[in-house]
Amino acid sequence: MVYVTCVAFTKGEPVRLLAPYASDNQQCGFDSHKSEDYLFIPRLMDMSLNVKIFEKTSCVSECPSSDKGNFHNSPPYNSEPFFGRYCLPNAKDAIKKFFDAAGADKVGQYLSDLYSAWKVLLLAILFGFVFSLVYMVLVRCCAKVLVWVTLLAFIVLLAVMGYLFFKEYRDAVDEGDELNYLVLAILFWSFDGLFLLMIFCCYDDIQTALAVITAAARFVFSNFFILLVPIIAIIVTCAYIAYWIATIVFIYSIGDKTQYNNTPFSSVEWDSTTNNLWYYQLVALVWIIAFFISVLQFVIAATAAQWYFSSNSDQSGSGSLCKSLYWAVRYHLGSLGFGSLILTIVVFVRFIFEYMKKKVEKGGPSNKFTKCLLSCASCCLKCIGECILFLTKNAYIQVKYFVTDR
Repeated sequence: MVYVTCVAFTKGEPVRLLAPYASDNQQCGFDSHKSEDYLFIPRLMDMSLNVKIFEKTSCVSECPSSDKGNFHNSPPYNSEPFFGRYCLPNAKDAIKKFFDAAGADKVGQYLSDLYSAWKVLLLAILFGFVFSLVYMVLVRCCAKVLVWVTLLAFIVLLAVMGYLFFKEYRDAVDEGDELNYLVLAILFWSFDGLFLLMIFCCYDDIQTALAVITAAARFVFSNFFILLVPIIAIIVTCAYIAYWIATIVFIYSIGDKTQYNNTPFSSVEWDSTTNNLWYYQLVALVWIIAFFISVLQFVIAATAAQWYFSSNSDQSGSGSLCKSLYWAVRYHLGSLGFGSLILTIVVFVRFIFEYMKKKVEKGGPSNKFTKCLLSCASCCLKCIGECILFLTKNAYIQVKYFVTDR
């Protein structure tokens, strides 16, 4: 990773990659236009949406205004710097036209939506957090009552729905409607009876599940800082993703830059080294994120084990997050890294298979037997992935439980 970072930040030129090309096939801010950083598009305001708006463009040192006369025989307009590289008008429709021509209208729309709704998204996250705390308080205080009331309410709801459809059956005039309402009423009552029978048959299992839920709620309230572990994991993961994006941008810019299809944008021709770095970064992204999740699961499991085995009838137990993290780093990094590698391999096998599946579906004539085989294989790979995810998570728990010297 250190080698990849050094190569990316020493050989990459993202600034040059972002520099626009003018009509003379030269980049603004470089070579003959070293003092002219901005690209001005004179025909942006008077052209319909197509790539011809980029036929007459020029590099300028400052964005022109409408009082400076015609520019390339096109009507002038007030412009301002955009992204530090382009001179665009203030009019929103012209800016949208520019991004439509560049093929980036969707990205701009997504970013604009996120910027407009960030307050709502933040409030939703806070509300979800508060609601989770309230629910845990209710579970800790009255888990059995809460669950049994929920099950009873669901049984009553099914019975009421069946009664309403049966009432509609008796009041219906059309024979077709009578049959439909009767079938629906029988289905709701049948499902209600089956659900009630399942509750009777699984009564002991439900009681065990309620005991586990109650213990989990007691654990959270005894170790309240455990709620910070996922938040810290998210922050660390976001920091790594930010580093990964910066590195991948520098890697992407390694190579010979050329103008892309007579537009202001650049394209890069890669060599084999850049290709290898690109694939390495893709694998590293999945592997390291899976590793962060593995450490998160181990820390929570180790803290819960400490709390559970130190509890007794007289007092509640305690768990140390710092000790759990120390165990993970000092003794179990190999196990966590190996489990993360297995998950990474499964993810890429599924990705390669789905890519090949799309190619087969697009490249050849429709064949139901082939589609059936591909769908079955995709389903099997998904099941294998879920099983491995379940096994690795429980393997981390077993590692903690059965390592007796820590």
